[in-house]
Amino acid sequence: MIQLIKITKSFEHNGNKQEIYRRFSLGIKKSSKVALFGANGIGKSTLLNIISGVDKDFDGKVNFDKKVRIGYMSQGLDTTLLPWYNCLKNIMLFREYHGLDRKKGLSQLNKLKNDFGIDFSFKKYPFMLSVGQKQIVALLRTLLLEPDILLLDEPFSALDLEKRRKVIQVLKKYTEDKTIIIISHR
Repeated sequence: MIQLIKITKSFEHNGNKQEIYRRFSLGIKKSSKVALFGANGIGKSTLLNIISGVDKDFDGKVNFDKKVRIGYMSQGLDTTLLPWYNCLKNIMLFREYHGLDRKKGLSQLNKLKNDFGIDFSFKKYPFMLSVGQKQIVALLRTLLLEPDILLLDEPFSALDLEKRRKVIQVLKKYTEDKTIIIISHR
């Protein structure tokens, strides 16, 4: 489903060019679950940016076997959750942008809210939430997009152990047929 073909990516810092990937190729089959682990700064998020199309400044190709919808939850929650929208509006934002049925989305959100055991109000604004709650909001927004491919960048880093287990259990239920690439440094 996803083919990375001879990806070469470098950054320039203080006049020095640092190559992150050199002719890197990878194939990921439909419905695969792929986890990438590694130290900070080695290019995990860069790879997701390339796959998602956020980063177009690289050599090589990213191919999909058909037109796909990509749900990307980046780790930059303070830059991706819009502070002037409450949680509900942030969650529904991508869905509405893509013209997906609002009523169906609200129904799915209600199920996910119950399954995740969410105990905070969606009327709150991002600045009123803990980092873990912001991660839940961003994850819900990504899931409600009904993506074929989920790109998750450190999606559980701020969740306590019990909530992390619950979220992973629910994710397995809702994403059995989805392709998932998740990155973490632990």
